[in-house]
Amino acid sequence: MWDRETGMDRHVANHYPVMSGDALTAMKLPAAKDCVLYLWVPFNQIGNAIDLIRAWGFKEKTGHGNGWNDGGVGWGKPTLGTGFDVRENLELLLIATRGKPAMPAMGEQYPSLIIAERGEPSEKPEIFAEIISKLWPNTAKLEMFARQARTGWDCWGNEVAEGPPVAMEPQAASAEPLG
Repeated sequence: MWDRETGMDRHVANHYPVMSGDALTAMKLPAAKDCVLYLWVPFNQIGNAIDLIRAWGFKEKTGHGNGWNDGGVGWGKPTLGTGFDVRENLELLLIATRGKPAMPAMGEQYPSLIIAERGEPSEKPEIFAEIISKLWPNTAKLEMFARQARTGWDCWGNEVAEGPPVAMEPQAASAEPLG
């Protein structure tokens, strides 16, 4: 389906530039001392995502019994995608923290599964940005690898007209922390 033997017709690199795990790990995130990280991850990359979260100095929110959100949100896609063992229609948005960010008050949580239509390859539904904006209305927000500008956010990516591009090489991937 997308490996070297059967062809790369469905590989993500056909849609946008990709980075290696080592290049991602080497990135210096422009993040505040106390902050929350949301990280999109397909199931086949969960182990790598947890390693990346830890390498960036964050702690994954998984079952800490904190009464807030234990780990992340699932994006349920009504249409089936590709896959080897199962047909993909679920993607995870993992939640991790660094330091002691102020978390949303009890009762403001959203469901752990949100059903939304697919868009273009790698495009995420707007509802997730809306949720983050509602939970942290007065906090600086950065979307790295963004596809488009978003009001009230810093958006970096090679398709975004404003802001610095997201570096594709680790030595160029550093910036000042957001306030």
